[in-house]
Amino acid sequence: MPFVPKNTREKVKAGYKTIYLRQSVIDTLEQMARENSTSFNNVVVSMIDYVNEVRTMPDWKEMYLTLFRETEKAISILTDAQRRCEEMYINAPEPEIKFLSPEDASEPQDQKNSQA
Repeated sequence: MPFVPKNTREKVKAGYKTIYLRQSVIDTLEQMARENSTSFNNVVVSMIDYVNEVRTMPDWKEMYLTLFRETEKAISILTDAQRRCEEMYINAPEPEIKFLSPEDASEPQDQKNSQA
């Protein structure tokens, strides 16, 4: 999120404080004020507000790492379940295979059921 000084039209209750800055910092802030057609004070206040907003943002790195770890756990659970099911299938007894005689195979299934 790039820094942009805030609009100065909305005034809020404020106080006065004196701060001492290096001349190079003052020069940079004054340049930013000129480029954004605003005051030196507004640039400083906007920067402080910006830092406070950024500081309260969620920790995206920790959110990503948490999601990654939990996804890895889910994949592991699914892989283990698949492996257990495959082992169950492999270890299951072979099904009994019945061979039909040619006359049984040509008879429609409905007729076999009605004769039984």
